[in-house]
Amino acid sequence: MKFPVDVNVGGRLSERLAAQGHDVRQVAGKDPGMLDEEVLNWAASEQMCSHWNERRRGR
Repeated sequence: MKFPVDVNVGGRLSERLAAQGHDVRQVAGKDPGMLDEEVLNWAASEQMCSHWNERRRGR
């Protein structure tokens, strides 16, 4: 599977996915300033599997 990995995701997850044979695409390598909507559009255009884990401070 192909996964986009956003700039706020730790390297451990990327390494683990890659070690399991997944195609890991770093958002930082494409455009570190991409908005969430742009990441989703990019993922859809490349048929990547997206997963979101939003953490909001102060909640």
